[in-house]
Amino acid sequence: MRVLLVKTSSLGDVVHTLTPLSVLKQQRPELRIDWLVESGFADIAALAQAQGDIENVIEVNFRAWRREKPVGFFWHPELKQLKAHLRQQHYDLVIDAQGLLKSAYLAKLAGAPISGFDKASAREPLATVFYQRGYAVERRQQAVYRLQKLFAQIFDYPPVLDMPPVSLEKTPSVIFDKRVDKRPTALIFHGTTWDNKRYPDAHWKTLIAKLSNQFDVQVAHGNEEEKQRAEALVSECQHAHVLPACTLAEMMARIQAADAVISVDTGLAHMADYFGVPAVALFGPTNPRLTGLIRQSSQNLTGLVACAPCMQRQCYKPESGFAPCLWEITPERVLAALKIAMENSRENSR
Repeated sequence: MRVLLVKTSSLGDVVHTLTPLSVLKQQRPELRIDWLVESGFADIAALAQAQGDIENVIEVNFRAWRREKPVGFFWHPELKQLKAHLRQQHYDLVIDAQGLLKSAYLAKLAGAPISGFDKASAREPLATVFYQRGYAVERRQQAVYRLQKLFAQIFDYPPVLDMPPVSLEKTPSVIFDKRVDKRPTALIFHGTTWDNKRYPDAHWKTLIAKLSNQFDVQVAHGNEEEKQRAEALVSECQHAHVLPACTLAEMMARIQAADAVISVDTGLAHMADYFGVPAVALFGPTNPRLTGLIRQSSQNLTGLVACAPCMQRQCYKPESGFAPCLWEITPERVLAALKIAMENSRENSR
């Protein structure tokens, strides 16, 4: 049976798809699955391909088309080429695992029956008019488990809610080898598209200073503004430095080779969770019950304030430019959580 999976973006959502795909392939090894994904996240889908969970990664440039033609991107000429390619594959089923109008539109291009979330479960209920079958999956649960349950209903097997180990030897070979003479590595991800997800600079500086007593602290950035902030955060620490600009594939390799990751709520934190790297995620306005890290080697921290999680992009009660829910997550709490994450990781590896 030939299946097309549609899950195009964003970074975290694409990472969330990897584990459910592995479980699906274990339960239904006869399936031949292709994955339609945004070009910018194709390296993530390639992890599933490297592990044998899918056959082909099919790239789509929907975001670029939307920038080129904000109104008429649905009629972009490259869509005709994509439609022709998809129809040549003769899929038996398309799964819209995103539940958006754009993903449903792309799913329809394949010319095969579409399954996905039902009207009450989809993020954009109107998307379900394109589906032949919709399945009820409770929305207020962790994103990985939602996909696990969707796939289980579509292919009629009991939901599997554990996290199978990643076959590291099958992942792409751009791994940054750990050197014997090198300190353990702690990766810091401070950048985020939501201003109110930012962890206070004063907390970062204290945390990085304490981490540098044990780790080689590497601070990542995604643009010039984040780079300047990273440079300020490490300026007083001998064993902390700013990473050079990295491609997504290179950053994935750095995460896989790291000994610890501390991150705001971003897709790269979920990548660490997927690889089983000890990780601590810092949640302010967003809800870890919906998008938190789920392996035992990971810890989610939240600010203990009444208004969190508000799920808003703008904080209306900022303190010195940062959300109070993130001020409440002290460096001491982060270090304690990291200790637990690393102990759990060692326990699981025995």
